Amino acid sequence: MTDHNEPRPSAGVLALGLPHIAARIFNTPLLITPDKLQAVLWALSHRMDMSVDAPADPGVMRPAAAVGRWESRDRERGSGMLIDGGVGILPITGSLVHRGTWIGTSSGLQSYDGIAQQLRMAAEDDRIKSVLLDLNTYGGEAGGVADLAAEIRDLSAVKPVRAMINDAAASAGYWMAAAASDISITETGIAGSIGVVLTHQDITDAAAKAGVKITQIHAGANKLLGSPFKALSEADIAALQESVDELYSLFVSRVDAYRGGRADARATEARIYRGQAAVAAGLADQVTTGRALLAEMQAEVANRGKGRTTRGNTTMSNDPKVGADAAVYTEAQMTTAKASQFEAGKREGATAERARAKTILTSENAKGREELANHLAFDTALDADQAVSLLGKSPKAEAAPAKPASKLDAAIAASGGSPKVGSEEGADGEESVEAVAKRIAAY
Repeated sequence: MTDHNEPRPSAGVLALGLPHIAARIFNTPLLITPDKLQAVLWALSHRMDMSVDAPADPGVMRPAAAVGRWESRDRERGSGMLIDGGVGILPITGSLVHRGTWIGTSSGLQSYDGIAQQLRMAAEDDRIKSVLLDLNTYGGEAGGVADLAAEIRDLSAVKPVRAMINDAAASAGYWMAAAASDISITETGIAGSIGVVLTHQDITDAAAKAGVKITQIHAGANKLLGSPFKALSEADIAALQESVDELYSLFVSRVDAYRGGRADARATEARIYRGQAAVAAGLADQVTTGRALLAEMQAEVANRGKGRTTRGNTTMSNDPKVGADAAVYTEAQMTTAKASQFEAGKREGATAERARAKTILTSENAKGREELANHLAFDTALDADQAVSLLGKSPKAEAAPAKPASKLDAAIAASGGSPKVGSEEGADGEESVEAVAKRIAAY
């Protein structure tokens, strides 16, 4: 008969039942607000033998709504999102994770690859003329968000993509919002938290109390970096901080680039801004409601098509004020134009990347640090100024020892230097081969 009161090994020690969740929370950089992370840890505390206080803001514990509260219920579903008046509405809610398209908003999680798939379908759906990102998320995992933001920006070059912060777009959520054509926010909405957090769990004491002895056999000095079964050394903390700093530099540089100079992401120091304050900080463009923004976008769609009819594949104007010289484009021509714009964007990006690499590699700080300069130029996303600054703070590589001169070279140098050799001694001071040989032999 089992004694249910018998002490059991700590769940925190053995991570039984939640190994995958633990791996996604601990020892990995996260783009999430501290209070949301606290809420996640608090929810798991009873399963992982942790002492965590409940978050001060109970709002971060509520599951996000599957769809915006302001949306009309008279709408068509297609392309993996809601379509209302030519606008594709894509709710992005809850905690964000990498991979796992099966995850639904009812679980409180949403995956980056699932969102990306809906964006691709919206790009191909002719019924969708513009896309509205309905954001209510406090962030989540770092892995996958950069690629998703790039897809949002690519789509915005083909169809308008507008972000509605209703009522939160923090950390990874804001990275996605920044990639949109513009950002709107509610009066009570929050934006920002442009920062990175990494949590380490040291369970050595808990393991000892539970009578569990952990032995880890490894190869590679950094293989156990961040292991919960050993305390972090100062070198471990420095290595983890370096990883966090690298991701932080990428985060702020992408936000600055997407916002086109309207915001200074690093200067926010991961602060959260609400409503009008977010607009003042350059993190949003206007304060409005979701319903008002949807109506504005629907009006834009209607105005783009007003007074125009389609005959076959040719779009004709019915406006009598449009003269005979007005340009008329076929759908094929429009497709070609969009493809041309996309290719032009790729070329512009490639040119900028070459200029960035050249700036790093030819900088004064790269001298004596060529190997590190190549790594920063081709293997990281740091901008040129940051990379050059990092080079200046790094030690130079030790110079290779000079190759010893051969006995022949030493003999030539000691006996008068390199000779001018001719077939016979001439007026220009040339020496014959025989004379040179005798001089070196004499030395």
